[in-house]
Amino acid sequence: MLPERQTEHSITEYNRKKNIRGKKASDLLRMSQAVNADYKGSGYTRGHINPNGHHVTQDSRKATFTLTNVAPMTKELNNNIWNRYENEMIKIAKTCSSMYVVTGVVPSKSKWIGQKRVNIPSHVWSAYCCTGANERPIKSGGGIGANGNLKKPIELIQMPEFQNKLTKLLNIKRNIDIFHSGCKHE
Repeated sequence: MLPERQTEHSITEYNRKKNIRGKKASDLLRMSQAVNADYKGSGYTRGHINPNGHHVTQDSRKATFTLTNVAPMTKELNNNIWNRYENEMIKIAKTCSSMYVVTGVVPSKSKWIGQKRVNIPSHVWSAYCCTGANERPIKSGGGIGANGNLKKPIELIQMPEFQNKLTKLLNIKRNIDIFHSGCKHE
């Protein structure tokens, strides 16, 4: 994991050593992932999909600051609404022996930044399965946030309803099963 400039330098050095000619390192990087320039002037922030606040070690926190772990989010969603939801997940995690989390986005059909290189998701989502003794599920659910200027908080939804809502947003024909056996609990 390297910052963008160091990655470009590494690509350039690799190509020089292997006598590879052709595209510039910056072009090769842009072909494989989003770059900082895609976000400049877009009006969107780089919202973490896997939040850094959910990690304990410095290395694991640092690893969340990659452009492959972010999606364009409105400032209101990223800094306020989704941030409060992420903090709520930390509170829930303290009641579990283990907590398993799956996060993602719902791609929009027509919104892009960075010369139509990076899709602006219509929604961001996160689901959790909380386990207790013997790894038995004790609670599960998730939240879905619209990527707009809505000031509405993220509602915690029980797992079956969450999966149904996500299935509809993703326009998938069959039901989604995020966790094995739906993380069913008593």
